[in-house]
Amino acid sequence: MQVLNKIYEHIKSILNYCSDCSNLNEFRLNNMRVEACVFNLMQIGYAGVEMKIVWETISEDYLN
Repeated sequence: MQVLNKIYEHIKSILNYCSDCSNLNEFRLNNMRVEACVFNLMQIGYAGVEMKIVWETISEDYLN
């Protein structure tokens, strides 16, 4: 259960960082947001990610 809670908390952080972001270009403009999201995705288990994949994961899997 702790693993699921950890994943849940990382997803909540990503959603919080991207709450005012609606597209890839907007996402890329804020370096702190990008780094925070990549960090949280890596904690979940995504490693060596590309920015397009990061944004697609956030926008399609988490924001919807």
